[in-house]
Amino acid sequence: MHNAPPVIYPVGRCALCTKAFYVVGGLQLLVLWAAAYASQPPPGARWPWWCAAAGLLLWLAANAAMSWRANRRARAQTHANTNRYLAWRHLGRTGAWQLQTQAYGEPTALATTHIVLDFGHSLLVRVRLSQDAPKAPEAHGRLINSRMQWLWLFERDRPARWPALRRALLATQLG
Repeated sequence: MHNAPPVIYPVGRCALCTKAFYVVGGLQLLVLWAAAYASQPPPGARWPWWCAAAGLLLWLAANAAMSWRANRRARAQTHANTNRYLAWRHLGRTGAWQLQTQAYGEPTALATTHIVLDFGHSLLVRVRLSQDAPKAPEAHGRLINSRMQWLWLFERDRPARWPALRRALLATQLG
C-alpha cells in the first residue's frame, strides 16, 4: 500500500442508473400489459381486465411518486452544495481513506473500501464509515449518517487523477 499516491477524487452521480430505472420500469409495464392481453377473458367475464387495469394504474402511480421524490431529493442536494470527494492520504507506513464534502470542515474516516464493479472508465465502490466517525448535521444527514455507502467514480470527472485513484483502490483491496 505504500506505493499508492495520495489522491482526492470527486464522487459523481450515476446517469446510467437513472436511465436503467426507466428501462426497467418500461419492461415492467410491458410485462403487465402482456399479462392482461394473455388473460383474454371469456365473454361476460371482464374481471381479469379490470385487475390488469388496476395493476397498471398502481404501477404508474408508484413510479410517478418515486420519480417525484428522486427529483426533489436531487434538487435539494444541488442547492445544499454537496460536492463529495473520496480522498486517500498517507499516514506513516499505512494510509487512510476519507470521505469529505465542501459543506463539512472535517473529513469522515472510512473503515473499509471495496470495489464492487470495475468497468475501466467507472467504478462502483462500497465504503463503510468508521465507528468513531462524527455524525453530519441534520440538514445534510442523508449523506453521511448511514454507515455503508455506495459511491460511483467516473474517469470523466478528473481524467488526470484516474490512474492514481485506481492504483490506490487496488492497493487497499489487495491489502
